[in-house]
Amino acid sequence: MDISTTAKLTRVEQCRTNAKKRSQQKRQATLTALAQLQREKRTITKAAVARQAGVSLVFLRSHPDLVQAIEEAARARSALVSSSEGTIGVGLLCLPWFIGIRPGDRRAASALG
Repeated sequence: MDISTTAKLTRVEQCRTNAKKRSQQKRQATLTALAQLQREKRTITKAAVARQAGVSLVFLRSHPDLVQAIEEAARARSALVSSSEGTIGVGLLCLPWFIGIRPGDRRAASALG
């Protein structure tokens, strides 16, 4: 092997090392973002976690364990919300739309009080 081949292998190895390091940083950022969304009791979706972590959805899809953690957290959050609010909460949220009040319709909103 000549010097240029050795240097090239070293650069390739360095690139692999850097890629692994970046991937680990993204994984950590994703788990931190998931924990933060849980603490703040915000809606948990893959898109919300990716946005909070500063990673792409493609990155998440390439890491099934992260997707599984997000989906489990989303299910737990959904169960918590539905058990604490009950079904009437959803009905009340939909009531303005159902009775014909659209966003920005001030006259109809003021008539409700």
